[in-house]
Amino acid sequence: MLHRDLVERRRWLSERRYLHALNYCMLLPGPEAPQLATYLGWLMHGVPGGLIAGGLFLAPSVLVLLALSSVYAIWGQLPLLAAVFAVLKPAVLSIVLVAAWRLGKRTLHSPLLIGLAVAALLALALLRLPYPLVVIGAALVGEGAQPGAGGVLAQQGEELIGGGAVDACLRRGSGRLSAGH
Repeated sequence: MLHRDLVERRRWLSERRYLHALNYCMLLPGPEAPQLATYLGWLMHGVPGGLIAGGLFLAPSVLVLLALSSVYAIWGQLPLLAAVFAVLKPAVLSIVLVAAWRLGKRTLHSPLLIGLAVAALLALALLRLPYPLVVIGAALVGEGAQPGAGGVLAQQGEELIGGGAVDACLRRGSGRLSAGH
């Protein structure tokens, strides 16, 4: 939903900048969606924007989880409610799988990237390698795959500058959006 609203509908960010921010948020511990919302709020309106965006992003889910946990604690042993919660598990799984599929379609454009994604999945799920080790290994493979071009990381600066209001502000050096955007 963040992607659709910020990149496609409002065009506040380019696809490249959004994926760049998402990649950084995925490296941090914890859920990346609130981190991404907080980062984008900070990027557009400084510290107050980050605090407000992060707080308002989390508020609905906190309220829903509080309500569901209260209902479960009070009436969780009832067969009807147990069945409802059992049905929610595959629904949540399907939401996660659809999100992963959409992200994969936007980011895995070459056999190397698909191979890295599969290798990372196998390393994490089957070999139980530590996440930082998998990330470092993927970064090294990505850097090594660009001989003579200075590697992927050396090209990021130019590739991240794209269309969008946030990108225009960053090129100007303001770090904030004006009212016209």
